[in-house]
Amino acid sequence: MKEKIREVIVLTDEFDDQTGYGPWEYQDQIYKKITEYANNQCDGQGTDVIVQRESDGKYFKFTWILSFSQNYYFDDEMVEVFPKKITKTKYE
Repeated sequence: MKEKIREVIVLTDEFDDQTGYGPWEYQDQIYKKITEYANNQCDGQGTDVIVQRESDGKYFKFTWILSFSQNYYFDDEMVEVFPKKITKTKYE
């Protein structure tokens, strides 16, 4: 399978309150939250957030972490992600 080229957006302090519900305005673009889910690959409570850019419909992911010492850590970039639909077969 060919590796997809992903857009990466560098985040600065202007992208504030990553723990909020959005929408966020950043670099003259609007990003609305689609979903979030737990990220257990960190030291503390990690959350991966999926957002969608309104102008072109692209999806991006960033992560924020609340450490055990109650400090917040925020990603310094958003990486483009691609939705993948998975179907499940149920037998009745």
